[in-house]
Amino acid sequence: MHIRSTGTNEPAYFDQLTTGSDLPILHFHSQGTMKIKDKLNEKQENAIELILQGMNDSQVAAQVGVSRQWVNTWRNHDEAFIQALQERKHLLQEIHMNQLIQLVELSLGVIQQALQGVDEKTKLKTALQVLRISGLQGYTQPLAETTEEDRVKKALLEALEEVEEEMGIEKK
Repeated sequence: MHIRSTGTNEPAYFDQLTTGSDLPILHFHSQGTMKIKDKLNEKQENAIELILQGMNDSQVAAQVGVSRQWVNTWRNHDEAFIQALQERKHLLQEIHMNQLIQLVELSLGVIQQALQGVDEKTKLKTALQVLRISGLQGYTQPLAETTEEDRVKKALLEALEEVEEEMGIEKK
């Protein structure tokens, strides 16, 4: 992924272009009032690009030709760098969300075709997967009676999941 600042006075946005390798090249236009391009040097611009590719501070430093401490200082204390990085991350997330929405639309079309197809086995498998994903698989089954013990277990598990989420503990 390549991101370049054009330094124009246009509102912040990315233009997405594709290369022969199908990797997008994103051109960043900084906000006119900030003139971020004027505040960032070439090494900082390259550092932002590498950070957005997922590199850590040590990897970025080695690629850009500065110490890890410089990259850390940019990330944590340089307001123009921090703002430029945040804006680019946000805009990159928007691009990815739009791509995901397009993939979901395509996927729904494929599911619809499978459900309208002639192969009964494929139709059944597809329908079951849709129900499983939607959480409605057991919707038509009668509700089983729950005991007090089952309700307590369920409440404890839900509370535990909330605590895990609040503490940032990943489930295995």
